[in-house]
Amino acid sequence: MEEQSLNDMLEEVRKNSQNPELVKDNKFYFEYDAKWYRVRMPNQKELAEANNKRNSTRVLLAKKGNKEGFYFKNDLIEALKESNVYIEKMDEAIKKFHDEFVQLAITANKTNENREEEIKRLEEKAKEIKEEIQKIIDKKAEHLAPCIEYQSEDVWYKYLVAKCTEGQIEEDKWENVWESFEVFGEDISSLPYVAEAHIGILLQ
Repeated sequence: MEEQSLNDMLEEVRKNSQNPELVKDNKFYFEYDAKWYRVRMPNQKELAEANNKRNSTRVLLAKKGNKEGFYFKNDLIEALKESNVYIEKMDEAIKKFHDEFVQLAITANKTNENREEEIKRLEEKAKEIKEEIQKIIDKKAEHLAPCIEYQSEDVWYKYLVAKCTEGQIEEDKWENVWESFEVFGEDISSLPYVAEAHIGILLQ
């Protein structure tokens, strides 16, 4: 997926998430490629199936083990140290920036509302801090993405997306977008990513 199309997708998700009218009856409606879709809350059976998928994936990757590049999170954190990648230091940096952000918010609350220049400076600084936090979070996620816990959790989410995403056929008629989890896995469009972002919002 090209960076521009990814940015467009994220912007669309952001706009949709701020529109409460798009959430109705435990369903999140969104538009993609000039067509309406919706993700719905999974039922008990689907949740159980997703849990089984997650568990079986975890067991499978654990059996493959370190020799095939699969680590549990704590083991991966230790292995990364051999490449001078320290997750603990990233966590410390995130906490430091977070504390700085909190202190900035306290300062802003004490600032006279008429001091526009000072408020503007604080807002810009807050934006910089949030960007720095996000950079570290993204870097940390990139390093930990291969770990067994993240891989199995990703399967759990994707299974629910495959099961709970519906496309509009007629005004009041909807049908499943993907016939199966396997068909979902073969979809090379950005629709699976968009649907996954929206079901993530719904499941919060």
